[in-house]
Amino acid sequence: GLAGCTGSDDPVATASRAASSASATSSAPASPSPAASVELPSGSQWATATDSGLRFAVPDTWQPIDAEALASGGSNASVDQLLETMGVTREEFVASMQGMELMVMGPVEGGFAPSVNVVPNALSELPPASNLASELGSIGATTGTPSDATTPLGPAILVPYSLTSNELDIKGRSIVVGGPNGFVTITVSHVDDEAADAVAATVLETLSAS
Repeated sequence: GLAGCTGSDDPVATASRAASSASATSSAPASPSPAASVELPSGSQWATATDSGLRFAVPDTWQPIDAEALASGGSNASVDQLLETMGVTREEFVASMQGMELMVMGPVEGGFAPSVNVVPNALSELPPASNLASELGSIGATTGTPSDATTPLGPAILVPYSLTSNELDIKGRSIVVGGPNGFVTITVSHVDDEAADAVAATVLETLSAS
């Protein structure tokens, strides 16, 4: 899912971590709402971030990537195809996943694999969306309009951005939300704006306690 991987310098991973460092300046902590009943949309499957206690829907053709299994030599056809396409070693790919609790990757298309990843962060309250945009801008991303969002778990912030890597224009959607076990940053990466919007919308609409 981290197309354009160059080890720890992978732009998707860098954006995920930058978004996780957004500082909170708002005075009102955002507390997760009680678990709501959320239905799984047609053509989707649940992706679960177990430690964070949350889940959300992703396309049913996508699959979770297990960094530990890959590091120990486990086989994954989609990852192997991505590594071959991008000319990245398995070790570099695993290194780029450091700090991610969950990554779900879609089929490789045109040298890029769309993905969603979850990175826990140390926030204790939801920052303004503009802070998140500033963090993304600091690593070279071109950001769109920051916005507030609503999920079944409570309020969230959303920032669309684009980031160039290996001649690919990656379309990202960065989401920060409070989950049952703390705040997380959820990053959607794609090469198509409409597809990135659709995946992010589904994440926001289905984000719930696992």
